[in-house]
Amino acid sequence: MRLARVRALIIIGTLALVATATAAWAIMNDSQADLAGCEPGEVPVNLAMPKPQDVEVRVFNSTKEPGLAGQVKADLQEYGYKVVETDDKEVEGLTTSARIVYGPKSLGAGHVLSAYFLDAERQFVPDRDDTTIDVIIGDGFRQVNTESEKVQSLGEIGRPTAPPGTCEIGKGTEVTPQTSAS
Repeated sequence: MRLARVRALIIIGTLALVATATAAWAIMNDSQADLAGCEPGEVPVNLAMPKPQDVEVRVFNSTKEPGLAGQVKADLQEYGYKVVETDDKEVEGLTTSARIVYGPKSLGAGHVLSAYFLDAERQFVPDRDDTTIDVIIGDGFRQVNTESEKVQSLGEIGRPTAPPGTCEIGKGTEVTPQTSAS
């Protein structure tokens, strides 16, 4: 009878351990917890600033200069971005260097990407459901900023903030290259 009790206690203990581990995993991976601070009707936005290799970009040329989208694609790929499409796209009155268009899932990434362009317009589209960011090259374009110019630009524009009618769900930071003093 003693051996049967020991086996029963071992089985019950194992089941309790598995149940506790499963509950802990479910709580830590619950996506609803991210929306806890959102009011009804607010659009959740991701303010995380991911690494370039985690960002998909489409580049469109709205200027009359041929091949500009390909040039920008090459520059962004050099910095690690995944450029998934290039094309021409007419946009009337785009006099700045670029317009960066993004949705709620990529607000932080769009913010960082805008720092590669001198006077980029940022356009948040609340009902956009994908994570891809559109870069539309405008008539004011001269070149894609270098990494150090991007870092300086981010210092000037600051961290991304949630637009009115939205609530933030991600606050990660981008990993930037470290420079060592010589």
